[in-house]
Amino acid sequence: MRPLFCLLVISSLNCTFAELIKFSELLLTAKKSSDVTIQEEKTDYLKKNDRFFPLIREVELRVGSKLSNMNRPEYKIRVEPAGIGETRNTRKMMNALSEHASESRAMHLNEVLLERYMIGLYYMEYSRVYELQEELLVVYEDRIRVLEKMVFNGSADLTIIIKAENDLTKLKSEHIELGRDIKVLHNKIVSLTGRNTFSGIDTAGFADIAAIAAEVDTSALSPDTNNVYMKYYQTEFDLTKCRYELERSESRRYIPYLDFSFDHEESVKQLSRKNSSKSFDFKEAYSVEVGLKIPFFNFDRQTIARRKIDFLSEKESYLKEKVEIEDQMDKDIEDIRALIALYKHFQKREQEVDVQASLKKYLQMSGVDPLIVLSIKESLLKNSMKMENVKHSLMRNYVRVVDASGKLSMQPLRNYISTDKEQVE
Repeated sequence: MRPLFCLLVISSLNCTFAELIKFSELLLTAKKSSDVTIQEEKTDYLKKNDRFFPLIREVELRVGSKLSNMNRPEYKIRVEPAGIGETRNTRKMMNALSEHASESRAMHLNEVLLERYMIGLYYMEYSRVYELQEELLVVYEDRIRVLEKMVFNGSADLTIIIKAENDLTKLKSEHIELGRDIKVLHNKIVSLTGRNTFSGIDTAGFADIAAIAAEVDTSALSPDTNNVYMKYYQTEFDLTKCRYELERSESRRYIPYLDFSFDHEESVKQLSRKNSSKSFDFKEAYSVEVGLKIPFFNFDRQTIARRKIDFLSEKESYLKEKVEIEDQMDKDIEDIRALIALYKHFQKREQEVDVQASLKKYLQMSGVDPLIVLSIKESLLKNSMKMENVKHSLMRNYVRVVDASGKLSMQPLRNYISTDKEQVE
């Protein structure tokens, strides 16, 4: 009696602490991802550190003396002027860097959000198929028991049992592998949400296949060449272009430096002459030196050429990515339509055959063949598994289409596989 009581207590505790989570809760964890928060830090840093002195690249203070007279210090200020247009192009590049960091954050959020959708949808599909496999395992085990009796009675061949056992072994192997995949996804969801009591995803309010089919057939989902991915690639292209323009302006630094020198000893000497009523000139303590760059005798042209190649390559990548996104979205939409047709086929087959009704009818009949009943059960379970596969494949394709349409990470975030596109935050 005591072991049974303990078992009931443990079971009740498991039921108490196990809980379903909403799909939106899983999606919301995307905003807390380290990939997203790091990009936010970069964006904030660039916004706070975009100040610089116009027309001047660098100012340097130098202090020195001649070896013959170490007590005679000389002071020099070296100023490196910016090249023609360098200040303007530096400002452009800083703006491009800030914009790139901002779009990088948006793209990372979109990618992480898409990953959360996939994790949740795979977990729901695998969990449901796992349950159906457990039922099918019972059917296969019952079939073997029936066949063993038939072989013992001499009404069946041993090879039929061998085939049935092979089917059971194969299904058990698939069941174990699927259980492992579910465990990995379960641990991932627990890690993301921090909910150790997680036992499944609440599917209440999920959009049905008919609603998804209706939306796909409208013009609401069309390729958006200005989605987060294209915006990011555009900023990559703009940043490379700004770097190229900056290199060009830096090559026009025809005055690489201006030196302003002060000789302390000479200043003291002139002051002494003044105090002695002698002729003096404090300008003797100061000197100016100008450096001039001779064009065509430097390596800047090679750097500019390399930047030009980078700029053109980035432009090519941008245009290529644009075409690929459009093509992939068209393919995903066609895949959805094909999966919808396949899902409807399974539904129609289920309705026409009416496996459940056939099963009830056979169970009510006296002297019914148990193998026929088991075959009906097998057909029902396999059809259900196929429908689950098609249903979730369709939903994953739908999410990818929403992603390409530019809506997935639009603020405020929404759960696009819910009936009313519920707001996540």
